[in-house]
Amino acid sequence: MRLIVYNPRGGAAIWGWRLRAALEVLQLAGPHALVATEERDMIGPVRRAHAANPDATAIVACGGDGTVAACAAALDGRDIPVGIVPTGTTNVLAFELGLPSNPI
Repeated sequence: MRLIVYNPRGGAAIWGWRLRAALEVLQLAGPHALVATEERDMIGPVRRAHAANPDATAIVACGGDGTVAACAAALDGRDIPVGIVPTGTTNVLAFELGLPSNPI
């Protein structure tokens, strides 16, 4: 089980069909719970989604630095990997990690 997190109002909106295609591929790869929120502070929604899906083995952050940071903060020390699909406006973390700038 994965939690897939994205902010439909953020940079993810720029990628449109590519983000939807990535989500479809992730869905085919196994069960997931989609967390889409337009709240300014995404930590709360991610924490609530994780509490509702305690068997989640990974979080996939589809967004920029804010989305990735919210996912990491929501884990609060839990040993759960965070995947990054860089769809934000700047994606500084993804750049520093050497991730491709094209999310698909």
